[in-house]
Amino acid sequence: MTDEFTDALVAISRHFGVLERDTVCCGEVTVQQCVALQRLHNSPAGVSTLADHLGKSTSATTRLADGLQRRGWVERQPHPEDGRRIQLLLTDLGRQQARQLRASTEQMARELLSHIPEQDRHEVTRAMTLLEEAIARCRTDCCGSF
Repeated sequence: MTDEFTDALVAISRHFGVLERDTVCCGEVTVQQCVALQRLHNSPAGVSTLADHLGKSTSATTRLADGLQRRGWVERQPHPEDGRRIQLLLTDLGRQQARQLRASTEQMARELLSHIPEQDRHEVTRAMTLLEEAIARCRTDCCGSF
């Protein structure tokens, strides 16, 4: 069972990385930029919060935020509750880009689901949710080394 799971996990990760890069990000936006924009579309976040979401270091996320800011997608503002902290907010252009990326992600998900028999879709979704939760727990338990 472990070998089958390992092989499937590696294959899915590889396929998803290619799908996300080619279908969602379309070569114009990196996968990390795509994930960051979609996260910030939900609400502003500090660099450390975004780093946790991305599974990246604070310094790497700061560099990512610098790139997003250079493209005019993100601006930095003092946090409303603690002026010593900075939060990242999407600009109008950033919100537009995030909406386009989300639409591409949703289209990709619809396409993938269309290749799964309808009676199995709930089971597949449940298994993916369990896997995502397990990955999150491993990342927390393994001090981010996962």
